[in-house]
Amino acid sequence: MTTETSDHVTKVQIAAQYGVTLRTVERWTADERWPAGRRRGRGRGVGRTMEYPAVRVEAAVREIAAREAEPADNAEDYLTRQEIAERYGRSLRTVDDWCRAADWPAGRRRGRVMEYPATPVEEIARRRGAVQA
Repeated sequence: MTTETSDHVTKVQIAAQYGVTLRTVERWTADERWPAGRRRGRGRGVGRTMEYPAVRVEAAVREIAAREAEPADNAEDYLTRQEIAERYGRSLRTVDDWCRAADWPAGRRRGRVMEYPATPVEEIARRRGAVQA
């Protein structure tokens, strides 16, 4: 028994299609207005993937995009992890820990590098004592 999956997409496919991080897709799918998905795979746990209806995902992404502010395209408004570490005198490991925090802003991918908006990053760095007031 095989089922068609072309009309369904996974979280990884959604991230690639819309140019966002997997973390952003996780945030989107946690929204109560996100369309219900189905589990694919065998057995329990391992190898099970959620798939979402492609047409309804597209509509949900449009709705989310309308709610969320469009990020500025200015490169100077965004910082890479390396730039954050250099600016605030922290190690890359510390910056990685910051990036995994729940209050960290959603970033955007530029090639293989993630960039984060400079203003929210500065506020978080100030709260964590990396910036002197």
